Amino acid sequence: MTTTRDELNAALGLVEASLATEQEKRRLPGFSACVVLDQETTWAGGFGKANLETGAPATAESVYRIASITKPFTAIMLMQGRDAGLVSLDDPVEKLVPRFRLRHRSGVEYKPTYRQLASHTGGLPREAPFDYWTTMQGPTIEQVLDSLPQMELTFRPGTENKYSNLGYTLIGHAMELAFGQRYGDYVMEHIVRPLGMRHTDFQPQGETADLLAVGYAKSGTGYVPAPHLNDGDVAPGTRLYASVADIAELIKLQFRDAPTSGGTNVLSGVSVREMHAPVLMSADWSSGIS
Repeated sequence: MTTTRDELNAALGLVEASLATEQEKRRLPGFSACVVLDQETTWAGGFGKANLETGAPATAESVYRIASITKPFTAIMLMQGRDAGLVSLDDPVEKLVPRFRLRHRSGVEYKPTYRQLASHTGGLPREAPFDYWTTMQGPTIEQVLDSLPQMELTFRPGTENKYSNLGYTLIGHAMELAFGQRYGDYVMEHIVRPLGMRHTDFQPQGETADLLAVGYAKSGTGYVPAPHLNDGDVAPGTRLYASVADIAELIKLQFRDAPTSGGTNVLSGVSVREMHAPVLMSADWSSGIS
């Protein structure tokens, strides 16, 4: 059964009305959203304000810190490294990062792989042992590597699921070593720009900075600007800024097999589908790469 354009427009009208209602009901300062259908951004817009002080409206081009949505970019970098023959997904990360050695609480030393770290099945703690969510100052990769002896695996890799920012920090570092290029520089050159993401960056500048929305935290009956994390070298799990108009381009990649008209596909359809394939399943959840 084929959906007509009139039916699609009617459905999109309901989505827009529902989001507007939520913004008003919850008294949210503002947010942006989009709807992607295969390779088309069928609707994108904003609700409320991107900046309460200036009154600037939230739009599809407003730029937000996308935090953990950075992880798919790190996973794409990993897949590009695999497709280039630099690593195998089932290589132990220790092969490139010899200092990455964690023992299980039983005393057994396991060797988590890229596939396990990318799918959050490596048994790693959620964070490196630093209080950066309070201090808002992230550690360097050397500090992270120095801290590894203080940690232990919480389960045998590949048997359970536990979300880990630390895992993505280590993937990003390993891929820097594999490609011989700084993580942020690589992602911008080989993923962000080829996808046509015009207002995505690790440090907003120029027009992207002009479009930056203020993040807010609840305070009493109102909102106050929230501090931004200076995340140091945990960037592979949390640093990027982007607009929903740009995120739509990342979403389109998930439905794409053939190269785009410009000849750039970032990943083959086979590699994209492999990222979507479950690595570990239980009755309640499944876990895949990114």
